[in-house]
Amino acid sequence: MAEFPYPLYFEARYLTDKEKVNVSRYFQKTRASGGGDCGGIEKVGDNVYKVCFKEQEVQERVLQRKTHTISFRGGTVHLTVTQSSSPQTQDQPSTSQSQTTTKLSTKGFEKTFRTDIFLLYYMRDNPKAYKKLQKQLSAIGCTIQLDFEEEEAVVRGNIEKGPGGAFDGTAENWELQVHRTFINVIEAYTCHHVLEPKQVKKVLQDPFFVSDDVRVYSESGYAVVVGETYVVKDKIAVLEKSITIRKEQPVVEKRFKMIEEEFNREMSASCPEVKISRASNIIILEGPEDKVQLGEAKLNALIKKIQEKRVNLSNDLLDFMATSSVIYKYQTRFEQSLRSPVSLEVGSELVLSSLSSDALREAEMAVLRDLNESSVTLQGAAAVAPDLDTLKEILNRAKSEENRGELRVNFSFLPGSSGTSSSRVKLVGYTEHVNKLKELIYSFQANQVSTQEVISLQYPELVDCFDKILGILGMKQTDVTLKASSFPNPCVLLSGPRSRVQETKQALGSTLASMTMDKLVLDGPGALQYFQGAGKESKELVETSCQVIIREQQVVSSPTVATKQQRLSSITPRPSTPRKQFTTVGQNEMKINLEIKIGSLEKEQVNVLVVPTHGRQLSSTNIGKSLLKKGGDTVKSKFDSLAANSAYLPGDVLQVNASASLGCSKIFCIECLAWDGVGGKSEQDLAKGLKRCLDLCAEKGFSSVAIPVIGPGLLLKYPLSEAVQILKESIRQFALSDQCGNLTTIHIVIKPGYPDSEESYHEVYKHLSSIMNQRGKALFGSLTSDLDDINLTVGGGVKLQLVFGDITNETTDVVVNTTDFVNFYNEGVCKDILTVAGSVVEAQLKTAKVSRGNVFVTPPGLFPCKAILHVCGEKDASLVETLVPSIIDYCESLGFSSVAIPAICAGAGGLDPAVVAGAILRGIQTATSSGPFYSLTSIRLVLIKINVFLAFKEEATQMFPTSGRKCNRTFFTNSFLLVCLL
Repeated sequence: MAEFPYPLYFEARYLTDKEKVNVSRYFQKTRASGGGDCGGIEKVGDNVYKVCFKEQEVQERVLQRKTHTISFRGGTVHLTVTQSSSPQTQDQPSTSQSQTTTKLSTKGFEKTFRTDIFLLYYMRDNPKAYKKLQKQLSAIGCTIQLDFEEEEAVVRGNIEKGPGGAFDGTAENWELQVHRTFINVIEAYTCHHVLEPKQVKKVLQDPFFVSDDVRVYSESGYAVVVGETYVVKDKIAVLEKSITIRKEQPVVEKRFKMIEEEFNREMSASCPEVKISRASNIIILEGPEDKVQLGEAKLNALIKKIQEKRVNLSNDLLDFMATSSVIYKYQTRFEQSLRSPVSLEVGSELVLSSLSSDALREAEMAVLRDLNESSVTLQGAAAVAPDLDTLKEILNRAKSEENRGELRVNFSFLPGSSGTSSSRVKLVGYTEHVNKLKELIYSFQANQVSTQEVISLQYPELVDCFDKILGILGMKQTDVTLKASSFPNPCVLLSGPRSRVQETKQALGSTLASMTMDKLVLDGPGALQYFQGAGKESKELVETSCQVIIREQQVVSSPTVATKQQRLSSITPRPSTPRKQFTTVGQNEMKINLEIKIGSLEKEQVNVLVVPTHGRQLSSTNIGKSLLKKGGDTVKSKFDSLAANSAYLPGDVLQVNASASLGCSKIFCIECLAWDGVGGKSEQDLAKGLKRCLDLCAEKGFSSVAIPVIGPGLLLKYPLSEAVQILKESIRQFALSDQCGNLTTIHIVIKPGYPDSEESYHEVYKHLSSIMNQRGKALFGSLTSDLDDINLTVGGGVKLQLVFGDITNETTDVVVNTTDFVNFYNEGVCKDILTVAGSVVEAQLKTAKVSRGNVFVTPPGLFPCKAILHVCGEKDASLVETLVPSIIDYCESLGFSSVAIPAICAGAGGLDPAVVAGAILRGIQTATSSGPFYSLTSIRLVLIKINVFLAFKEEATQMFPTSGRKCNRTFFTNSFLLVCLL
């Protein structure tokens, strides 16, 4: 520093800022240190400090004294100054309050002690102390003289007059003895420099600090207290306690409120002398210096313990919080209910502060629960005048009512998506009051705004007989107008209040979808004449009793018609299409019912189990091993005995009596060969064995049989499609034989948990569906499955469907995609959906910034829906449970009527299917229990894995009451239009 160019260095323990100031003041006092103008104390090494002087003369004067004694609150410090910044080495002599020089003469010695001037004053002014020193020196033949000008004490002695030759005639012994005597006396006293102005004034004015043993000396700007060490320390301690200091600590009022209780408790325990007061964003501490500093440290430590949590809210919610009394109400509420106070600050985001992480978490949940931002889409007439103007008046009146006394809710109108005639109402405020206004909007749209909907009819013929259909249904006249039309496609036009239209559409649509049509061809010239004449009454009786409509129709036979009918009868629903139970009637009523069972063959409760064997060993296949495990040694010994006493060639069947542990009477074992190609001997033998098993059931009067899909696997190595084709054809040929005996039930058993289990199910269902009608007659009574759709009723009039299938086949308004927003092409729902939706949707996902628990919305791209909702469950069931209500609320607020949701996190997410099922179904229950829904009518849970579907099925049937009826499809081959309501 150019202003102070002459440095000196000294070693010291760590000096506080306060102690540095005291040292600097000391070196500014000429009488105390020999110093003068100097800068502040700077730390230049671990324990090395520097002080710089303005003039070289002052530097040299301080250096002459070399050792300086400075008194602090914690004790006295001796500083040795040098011109080098190198630390003092271990072999340097230690210093005391005095420096000494020795002079020798032929007869005597003289030793000079450079001593603190104030200690010399004390010896002069305190006869008792001075006489004690003189007495000690006299004992060794010495005298002392105090030199105030030179600030030194001079001790003289004569060797010849020394008592008893005490010095042994050597200068070294004399000097050592004198030094010890002088220092022992001098070091019993302390010179304490008082530098604080308030303390200086107190010392100089209060007679307490002056006594026979203590003297106080005044210098320009400071005072020095001198006396015996222990006495001076006691008086300085009293001084420091008697002088208070004031410390102002800037602290934001809200932050101090969080720590106020704990801070006051700690101060009461350790610093009761300190007075605490407050000003605007300032905490004032007044009291003894050490206690004030301790209090300041405690305050800062508590402030550092404050934790923050930032909550990402929309700008509209933040504005509402800033303009309403929300912040005050929450802080008051949290102060009373939470273990630790929570502060709320609103800026670009909501910042929660507290000493407790648990309190922060509870506060965040309360805010997210209590405050709400929602949008409701206005469509059709509600989005334009005059209905829009009417709605604004209704909302303004309701808002005024809700906001009496304070702001609780607000709303604004926003334009809808470009290219549409819709608009949106945005609602912001307390959830309770937002929901009230939402209810008003929904009610207005439902009951005061007219709308139109269309139901497509499956068959053109339904248009002409639509009035008769309504008569069969018993539909009463309502405020909804129904009009059947053939243009542009067969449909029913519904018009009226929106809610009534939606209710009617849902009820009528599901009923119309459950109706079927077929034709019965009656050859011969008298058929039509009969039903128009004598048979008319009988036909009408059938219509009335069976709830069908029969219409005569002339049929012209042609190869084209026959081909078309054959093609229609073989259509198979795609996997995610609702599985309908097939029921058939015909000229000869059939009794065989086909059931696809998901489980293990050995657990089936039927008359007969069909089991494959290979190499004449029952344990050669996994099916056989499982059967033996349950059936025990009894089954094995019976099989082995029969196999040993018969040829049992490929295609042959052994009839084995079952053991009591199995739920059947007989086991039919088919000897099989490994697959040798399409049409090969292995396929012929398998077909032969299956035919024999079915024929035996008929011959022996059995009513039920369970058959696995024989062939796929590591042993026999059949392609799945070939194995199912052989099974289907065997069942078909058996049914066509009309020699079925008492057999009424055939179970096709598929074991879950294998990589091809889902594919097996779809393949079996497709093949069996294709043979329900054959050769102009119905072959089977029904086709059902353990994986048929489950139809349930939930709150708000919403229908919940559990569907076993592929979500990419869905045509709902909204489809939900589950993703981590990073890995888009790992196997799972996300990859499947993006493959259909295309690159535009994928590009939007790659740039998305989605907070935890939020829903990200994109257009559908090429996916056949209106919007795709993307969510991330983060492998957290509780998060999944909170996402589902958000999905449902979004669909309802934007006017979507249906949504397809996958099993979020049950696939690639790795969560247990039962856990996911519980979370999603609880989320649906929570979301639909709040009130009626005016837009959303259908929630489809689309589950692609068998084990996931079964887990959801078990959870759902326990949580919700079942409703609705399974739809039976009735088949006729006839020349009459036959519409059946089942």
